[in-house]
Amino acid sequence: MQKRLSRRDLANYVADQIIDGNKKIMDELAAYLLESNRTNEVDLIVKDIYVILEQKGYLYAQVQSAHKLDNSEIDEIAKYLKAKTGAKKIEIEESVDKDLIGGLRVETPTSVFDNTILANLNALKALKK
Repeated sequence: MQKRLSRRDLANYVADQIIDGNKKIMDELAAYLLESNRTNEVDLIVKDIYVILEQKGYLYAQVQSAHKLDNSEIDEIAKYLKAKTGAKKIEIEESVDKDLIGGLRVETPTSVFDNTILANLNALKALKK
C-alpha cells in the first residue's frame, strides 16, 4: 500500500519542481489528485504551493488598479515587492477594476496591501457607524 503524501509534502515537492522549471508538474499534480481521489484539496494545495514558493523567494502577486498600468509602473511595483519581501523573482498578474476608482490593491499569498480609493472610502464609512 502506497503511503499518502501530506498536503504540505506534496506542495513542497511541486514548488521545488516549479523552481527547477518542470513545465509538466501541474499536469502531474492534477493526475495524482484525480488518481488518489483528492481533488477536494486542490484549492488548499495550490495556496500551499504559492506560500512555499514565497518562502523560497519566488513571489506571485495579483495587482488590481482602476486603470491599465504601464510597464514602468509594473516595474516599480516589482522593485517595491522585492525590497519588502527579499524575493528573488516576482511574477505579477495585473487586472483592471474600474470600481476601485484609483490606487492599487496588491495581493500575495500571505498578505494584502489595499490602498485603493474604494477601500479608503469604505474605511471612512465604517468609522462613521
